[in-house]
Amino acid sequence: MNSNFIISHILREERVRIGLYIITPCILISGLGSVLKGYFYGLKNVHPSALAEIVEQIVRMFLVFSLLIYIPNKSDEISAAIIVFGMVIGELASMLYLSHTYKNSVGNARAFSKKNKHSLTETFGQILSIAVPVSITRIVMSLLNAANSILIPRQLMASGMTNHEAVGIYGIVTGMVMPLLFLPFTIISSLSVMIIPNISENMTIKNYTDIKIKIYKSIRISSITAFFFMGILIPFGYPIGMILYNQPLVGKYIIPLASVLIFQCLQHNLSSILNGLGKQNIAALNIIIGGFIQTGCTYYLACKPEWGIKGYILGYILSTITVFLLNFIHVIMTINIRFEINKCFIQPALISLFMGLAMRLLYIFLVHSHITYGIALVICLLCGFIIEVLFLMQTGVSQVHIFRAGRKQSIYNRTI
Repeated sequence: MNSNFIISHILREERVRIGLYIITPCILISGLGSVLKGYFYGLKNVHPSALAEIVEQIVRMFLVFSLLIYIPNKSDEISAAIIVFGMVIGELASMLYLSHTYKNSVGNARAFSKKNKHSLTETFGQILSIAVPVSITRIVMSLLNAANSILIPRQLMASGMTNHEAVGIYGIVTGMVMPLLFLPFTIISSLSVMIIPNISENMTIKNYTDIKIKIYKSIRISSITAFFFMGILIPFGYPIGMILYNQPLVGKYIIPLASVLIFQCLQHNLSSILNGLGKQNIAALNIIIGGFIQTGCTYYLACKPEWGIKGYILGYILSTITVFLLNFIHVIMTINIRFEINKCFIQPALISLFMGLAMRLLYIFLVHSHITYGIALVICLLCGFIIEVLFLMQTGVSQVHIFRAGRKQSIYNRTI
């Protein structure tokens, strides 16, 4: 009903009109899909949700590529609408798969509900105590993200750019750089989703030792993963940008953003840990604080000619570090746990630094030997992965230890 106002006064982009109408059903489809995913995550059954993600991506990619190839003489508006249409159908396919899987498992849920002694009112109250702060966080962050999406092109134009230049820079950062930064979250997000019910269950039975073990292991894995991808993205930002997108600005913007990837991964993981510890209100508040820092920097700095898109990047860096510090402090205050800083952070950082330098030297050698950029990059990535694994095993970083009562006790002696 308000699409004309949104298009004319908020987005100021007439070409999104069709896409805006098409994407509307996702409000319902994504909501239902999220409920079903949460159901399976709560049962510690990750397979349906994981397969649903794969179904969504396959359907989306196949449909979008097919339509883009076989529809001739497309305008920008039609091309954007095709991409949005693929998103909607992909979400629908995912939701239908989850719905079918849920029907097959609903018998177990009914059997459990008969044994559950809690009244409906008590159960509903427990759900609300978790859902309300999480939902408020999502709503506020959605509004802040929408504000950023609208503000960035506007403020860049205010700094002296044309509309075409502003939209182009915004597209490079959000459509090319950010997906590369989100690569480690294929591991971190899965870890974060699974740790919430595990910690919550142990909090119920007051098994604090197991909680400390799980927190320590998750932070160790998050740290190793983040530093590994930092060792790839920082030295290879420019080659990756040219090979994947033929866009030299990707390398320029990815280096400062990738430098705080460790804080981004840890703050995401720590937010999930706080949720599992029953501190979802604190986790929500910390994320909202970070969102306001990001939006504030975008609003006040991106409009200045000397800052431009660097104002948004600075906001991203400051908000990421702030949320990480707040989450980390609250986790330490909630559950008394000490970390082995050397093996948790210092050694993974040094290993990734060595890996990055070795890969960079190898890449220069291969390019000078007249090997194509793409093949040289693939060879370097394979060698880097081998170097990382070997050093992790040799230094014992891949073994997890925990400090308790002033003594270090080995709790996980196999390599991760």
